[in-house]
Amino acid sequence: MKQIDFEPLQLAINILEENKKNDFKGYDPYDGLNSPLLDIFPILKNKYSMILLTQFFKNFPINMRAFFGIKKDKNAKGIALFVSGILNLYHNKNDTRFLKLADTLLNWLKNNKSPYTDYFAWGYNFPWQSRNSFKPKNFPNIVTTSFVAQNFLDCYEQTKNKELLDIATSSAFFIINELNTYKDKRGICFSYSSADKERVYNATLLAAYLLLRVDKLNPIEKLREYGIESLRFAMESQNKDGSWFYGDNKNQKWIDNFHTGYNLWALKEIGKLIDFKGLNECTDRGLDFYTKNLFDKKFFPKYYNNKKYPLDIHSFAVSIIVFLKYGKIKEAYQILKKAHDLLYSGKGYFYYRHYPLFLNKINYTRWANAWMFYSLTELAKYENMD
Repeated sequence: MKQIDFEPLQLAINILEENKKNDFKGYDPYDGLNSPLLDIFPILKNKYSMILLTQFFKNFPINMRAFFGIKKDKNAKGIALFVSGILNLYHNKNDTRFLKLADTLLNWLKNNKSPYTDYFAWGYNFPWQSRNSFKPKNFPNIVTTSFVAQNFLDCYEQTKNKELLDIATSSAFFIINELNTYKDKRGICFSYSSADKERVYNATLLAAYLLLRVDKLNPIEKLREYGIESLRFAMESQNKDGSWFYGDNKNQKWIDNFHTGYNLWALKEIGKLIDFKGLNECTDRGLDFYTKNLFDKKFFPKYYNNKKYPLDIHSFAVSIIVFLKYGKIKEAYQILKKAHDLLYSGKGYFYYRHYPLFLNKINYTRWANAWMFYSLTELAKYENMD
């Protein structure tokens, strides 16, 4: 079945060892605003300059960050992905060293929550200027908080340490109490952060999964109510062909690979928690669209449904996880082989992107290697089950 000439588990361990050398610090495609240029030249602190600066560092194929004073740093979402993968390695190897490492990183997350809220919530380790809003460094957002809080639930289920459940419960209340909510006949949609009113489907589904999982372990009617209503909003926002746009706003009408993957991931996990009318049909339509429209004829993950390039490592990693969750093991191996052949450096990390005429070889910790590490450990977990 595998049709690969390398071991996913060993490759995951290679990535882990490489990142341990750097204390899990690294660069990120979106960390351009960490440059001291903005303090040296305050005139750059405007919406369009900051978007331009971010896009320059995100897309320029040579890593100029050190030259511009941008330092490697830890990213909470990247750390969360590493924790998830390390816990997989612990279960695979039954080696307590992995459990101790996961605990160390979990403590780092606990001690490095966002300073902008009293709840346990997390943001990105860089300022972030989007088309519609600005978020300072470490400003809490729904996606990072959802991923990190899932770590605490994973560890709670193993240890029954109530503090871990309390932290995740706090994260759930951050979502329902501090984020802006939009309501219509479809249900409830959460904003990406408290600084905006974005209506993004994958973010709301990830939140719904967290709310419903916390409620399952620590029943709180309000969490279940908001979880159900946000699930319903995302389900009813699905297009007739099974796709989802990125978001509800007029300038968010694109369909891409990894955000669609997030939707399918969250829906599959929610389906393990509750029995909800129409959920199976929704996921079936979504998976059918995903498989037929977000991969090319050779089964490379396209960036958009109508555009193949760039071939982005993030899409490879997420699609491996999605296919595993839906029992499509053959497809997961296909994607892994392509990621390895096209984007693996041979040095314990994956490259960022492949374009028709060149390869962007920048080593990104969260975007590329935390994701590939986690996906490889998920595949190893399935191998171990066999």
